[in-house]
Amino acid sequence: MKVTIFCFPSQVFRFMKRYVATMAWNASFTPATPRIIGKLILSNFKALWMAAQGQSLLTILRTHAVLFFSAKHMVDLLALAEKNRLPIISDEIYAGMAFTGYNYVQLASLSKNVPILEIGGIAKRYLVPGWRLGWVLIHDRNNALSEVRDGLFRLSTLILGPNTHVQDALPRILERTPQEFYDSVLGTLEENAFFCAERLSKINCLNVIQPQGAMYMMVGIKLDAMKDIKDGVDFASKLGQEQSVSVLPGECFNFPNFFRIVTCPPKNKLQEAITRIEEFCAKYQA
Repeated sequence: MKVTIFCFPSQVFRFMKRYVATMAWNASFTPATPRIIGKLILSNFKALWMAAQGQSLLTILRTHAVLFFSAKHMVDLLALAEKNRLPIISDEIYAGMAFTGYNYVQLASLSKNVPILEIGGIAKRYLVPGWRLGWVLIHDRNNALSEVRDGLFRLSTLILGPNTHVQDALPRILERTPQEFYDSVLGTLEENAFFCAERLSKINCLNVIQPQGAMYMMVGIKLDAMKDIKDGVDFASKLGQEQSVSVLPGECFNFPNFFRIVTCPPKNKLQEAITRIEEFCAKYQA
């Protein structure tokens, strides 16, 4: 069977692309940049759909730039999926992590007829990363995923999952964690994000993408304003070697000439890191 996967937007980890290749699936990725990632390029979909053959699947990935889709835009997306009879896998790992003034809407809450597999986990909002514990919520519109439910259960027996300790802790994490914990964490992340954005935006050779939630920030590199920096990988490598500041190059997420920072550390650590980034950029400014 031939399966075509449409990924919107296209920032997919490289190991995911390799996994798709090993399964002999086709994967179509929409071109996008962080500036337009909050709005999918639906006009591109028709051509992709016409070129596909056999079984198809639409995958919605939350962006590492953390820009959320509007409810209206997601309704348009659902109409497109319904017209083409496509089920959707929706990444909702950032649910409940929108900053003040922004609204995070889960796709399944808007769907009347499109079946959706909603992906979640404890790594982000619950601050338990690294334990490989997540879930798939089956929003089975019109009983379209009856066979998929059995397949997911079978698949879960083949994948090396989290240890029994974190599995045992999950019910208490979900049921007993007070709302004050989530509010406090999100408030700290929001304060840190705006602090980092304000400082980094003053560096001439950088282009900051203000996040709308969560704990990451994508920063563009103006290569024409720098010397001896070839791309995001080169920037991240030299920054680590010279300033001992670790960032992820945007090439990891299919965002060339960007880098990603994490806004979780205490503010004094962020201040020191940004000061070093300022010194680094001053050295390589054209």
